[in-house]
Amino acid sequence: MKKIFLLSWVVVCFFAAQGNAQARYDWSQKKYTVAIQPMQLLFKNSLRLDFEVRIADGPGWLQFGPAAYYAKGEEDYFCLGNRAYRDGYRDLFYFSEPFTSLLGGGLDINYKWFFDAKRSLYLLSGLSFTHFDIKYWGSVWSDYIEDGLQYSGYLPADFNHQHVNRPGANFLFGFQVPSRHLFLFDMFGGFSYRYSVADKGKPSYNEEVFSYGYTGWVFVTGVRFGIGIK
Repeated sequence: MKKIFLLSWVVVCFFAAQGNAQARYDWSQKKYTVAIQPMQLLFKNSLRLDFEVRIADGPGWLQFGPAAYYAKGEEDYFCLGNRAYRDGYRDLFYFSEPFTSLLGGGLDINYKWFFDAKRSLYLLSGLSFTHFDIKYWGSVWSDYIEDGLQYSGYLPADFNHQHVNRPGANFLFGFQVPSRHLFLFDMFGGFSYRYSVADKGKPSYNEEVFSYGYTGWVFVTGVRFGIGIK
């Protein structure tokens, strides 16, 4: 994990040095931008805003990406040990394990380096941190009576909370449509490494690559819409 973060900072420092070594770019584009990532809202229950500022007059930009997570989950599920399962055969239609509700927040800090003065093709690298509070209906193994007979099984107990802390590192390429006007649009793709730390003895929420507690490499893609300022 330490090697992943070290590599991320090496990439950032290298391209920052490259940007300072080049001649100043006489760009007429805006020096500040604000953008939203709609795919985060659709697929990850997240509202993320990206704030970017150009470093001096060079090809480098500093990006701050705060994000807030909120989702109302499901009721038709049960917990067995450290895993949460849906009732029935609907698992193929979901990207992560079931929960009752989810709250979270995070921040990405990235360095964005454009390859040309048109401000189109770019490389982005940086670090992220996200915290999730996942509320779920816990279960306990217990005996119960049904139709006069005694059975044993997992019964609903009470609401519990799983806390996940997830640092990560980003390595992305993107294409931003060149524009001298207010409107901003770009497309990006690449990989992020995520390392999740969760409470032990509870559902880990790390079974799928899209799970909130997943650890490992994740392919990332998306689009951004925004405006330039000043």
